[in-house]
Amino acid sequence: MMLDLMLLRCTIATACAGILAAGFQGVSRAASSPASTIRVLTYNIHHGEGSDGVFDLPRLARVIASASPDLVALQEVDERTDRSGGVSQISELSRLTGLRPVFGEAMPY
Repeated sequence: MMLDLMLLRCTIATACAGILAAGFQGVSRAASSPASTIRVLTYNIHHGEGSDGVFDLPRLARVIASASPDLVALQEVDERTDRSGGVSQISELSRLTGLRPVFGEAMPY
């Protein structure tokens, strides 16, 4: 189990590094100035539940949007689970923020 978890972390880190490297290359080539930035937000949404115990995806979407990110890496996103009321959280957050979603299951729940 520990080896599987370490492999998963390495795979995710490698994928993120590749995405960011590709993004920076694409931004650099497209930008008119040599200095370009990409805003990355990483956010553990605790399956949509805030620190106050309230399940509130619109509030999470406002936090995400307020950071004006180019890329968002979310953790603990539920996909149609009982504890989250059967909601596709990635689809709902996409709708609320206007960002394009890509979901990758880290563990079955």
